[in-house]
Amino acid sequence: MQQKNKWKRYFSIAICIGMFLLPSNAWAISDWAKEDFALAQSFDLVPDSLQHKEMTESITRAEFCALALLIYEQITGDASSQASAQHFTDTFDINVDRAYELGLVGGRGNGMFMPDDGLTREEMFGLLYNLLCQTGYHTDLTVDEASEMLAVFDDYEQIADWAVLPLGMMLELNLTSGANPNLLEPKGATSREQAILLALRFTQQFHPQEVLIASAGQTSQEIVEDQSQDTITLASRGESSAQTASILASAAENQKDKLQRIYGENLSAYQSTLPHYPNEDAAIKDMVTITIPAWDLSNGKWVSKTYDIIVHKNLAATYQQIFTEIYNLSEKFPIHDIGCYAWRSGTSGHSSGTAIDINANENPQISGDGAVLAGIAYEPGVNPYAITENGAVVQIFARYGFAWGGNAWIHSKDYMHFTYFGF
Repeated sequence: MQQKNKWKRYFSIAICIGMFLLPSNAWAISDWAKEDFALAQSFDLVPDSLQHKEMTESITRAEFCALALLIYEQITGDASSQASAQHFTDTFDINVDRAYELGLVGGRGNGMFMPDDGLTREEMFGLLYNLLCQTGYHTDLTVDEASEMLAVFDDYEQIADWAVLPLGMMLELNLTSGANPNLLEPKGATSREQAILLALRFTQQFHPQEVLIASAGQTSQEIVEDQSQDTITLASRGESSAQTASILASAAENQKDKLQRIYGENLSAYQSTLPHYPNEDAAIKDMVTITIPAWDLSNGKWVSKTYDIIVHKNLAATYQQIFTEIYNLSEKFPIHDIGCYAWRSGTSGHSSGTAIDINANENPQISGDGAVLAGIAYEPGVNPYAITENGAVVQIFARYGFAWGGNAWIHSKDYMHFTYFGF
């Protein structure tokens, strides 16, 4: 028995040593987050306080302060981590004090910060809003404008009054499109990996000269050059909606730009229903039919074909360009079913011709609990009709300002779905 206990002790010690020596990428990370998480690491966007922690667990208030300071450093170049004083009675964390002095975060009252409390999504966006204000990257969005943008979400009434402007700003700058289709989940928890990937998105958007835009496969400077070649000037900057119709959409557009592109002179008239049309009659007047080229497979052989799809008139040229680029890929991507405009109740982008579904059976819609809501099975890398997260199809759509339902929301997945407004 004594001999057996001795080996148990040795085995326990060996396990402890092995855990201590695990490489830095050995922590638990969701599969969908791994590639962008690695990119965030390369930009030093993973605080020391998060090293070797479970990335799928909720981030704490103190941990997010450390992350916010790394974003601040990336944007401003100010790497100082010094604080002039201790500002809270329940933490000695220098990152908390520094974030407080920069105006990024506040306490919970009575001199308390509650450093180990979890961070809700609206609290996170509030802190990031402060970061935008302190670095000069905020826009002139009003509370009323933010309320109109947020009112389309089913859980709008759950948003705290103070969080309306911060959440609206995140939508305005395309820093979030919600947690699920039609949901913001303002009171929901934020995981560490979600927070880090949002930090990466911030750094990519507000440090354009040096940071790789991973979703598009280009540097920001390359994207800027591409945009200047296409002369992307929207109606909101002085052009008519007729001129806007022939100008390609872009990843650089914010929410106001997108609304102006789609609704043009009707923007004020539809203000109460945006980003959707008030009724089907109004929507159908703005739809046109375009013909796009595509590849498909027939008996194991590639065949060229065309599809007629109904789309919004002011995205027609953009859709045409997107599918031409997909058709011209060296690695052919097959399409055997596709759809865009379809009037639906609720807040579907299909009702405005601003969302498109491709190969529905092979790119299913899946709820947060894993139930398949539409389609059959998702087998990326196995089924040629499946859209892959880092594949060229997603990258092409991203260059023109479309989010992909496979990674646009925190919980549910809609792998067939590409969306201009995030719905």
